[in-house]
Amino acid sequence: MKMFSTVAAVLLAIAVLSCGTEPSEEDVSASVLSLELAGDQTAGYQVTAGWTRCQESSFEGYLLYRSEEPDIEGDLSGAMLLGEFTDSDYLQYTDDSVEMGVEYHYALMTMGDHEDLAWSNEDSLEIPLLPAPLPRFSQPPCQRMMCCSAGHHARRGFLLLYPLQVR
Repeated sequence: MKMFSTVAAVLLAIAVLSCGTEPSEEDVSASVLSLELAGDQTAGYQVTAGWTRCQESSFEGYLLYRSEEPDIEGDLSGAMLLGEFTDSDYLQYTDDSVEMGVEYHYALMTMGDHEDLAWSNEDSLEIPLLPAPLPRFSQPPCQRMMCCSAGHHARRGFLLLYPLQVR
């Protein structure tokens, strides 16, 4: 019986000590980040970053970062903090300060109490450039293509087009 109580005491001590090394249910989990590009070349582009909700009760906030260089989690020095959100139901942000022709990388840090944090995946996209200007031609249009001659069909009241080859 003495041996049984000694083994039970050792197992209980191991169980108590190992609880401190395992992550608790209160640690925050990483959100999944996704990006969507909207807008056009005339009005400008916007990037909407959306992410999954943190379910843990220890949630304290999200920090959304943007950088022109990859690996935001590894090097925050070149990243811009776009926003800090303390409502766990706030799940998207629209970034309208993007420039055409630039590739942007985004990452979301989820913070919990007791200084625990979790990084989302890093997502990126490139903002399109304006289209190239149309080429200017040195010849008049009718010398480059086939032109048309118009004739009126009196009976039916509509216009007929006849192709002509210009030389």
